[in-house]
Amino acid sequence: MNPKAVTLIEKYKGDGRAMGIEAAKAIVNEYLYNPNIHENQYSALVSFADNVGASAFITSNVLRMVNEGRMLEAADELLLWRVWGDKDSASMKRRRIEERKIFLTPAIVGGKKKRA
Repeated sequence: MNPKAVTLIEKYKGDGRAMGIEAAKAIVNEYLYNPNIHENQYSALVSFADNVGASAFITSNVLRMVNEGRMLEAADELLLWRVWGDKDSASMKRRRIEERKIFLTPAIVGGKKKRA
């Protein structure tokens, strides 16, 4: 797991549906079908799943787009998930911006960038 994603999960513990890292990983592992994602993309998805909850993650356009290989669209879709209750939440906006940054940061493997 990307340390920044772990920090996000810990920072916002108690916000949203907060499943915790292990439960969020299990949900992502169950429903993620694209084998070509890198560690940072996976980490961002775990953070996202932790926050929005299993049902929302499973039915999200984010997951659908990732499974279809539409990575840039999925990254942009993350930014739409910032409403808390009926209000646009500043803290959710910050979290989504950080998740998007992690998602778009190429993973380094053996000193070389790994392609998604």
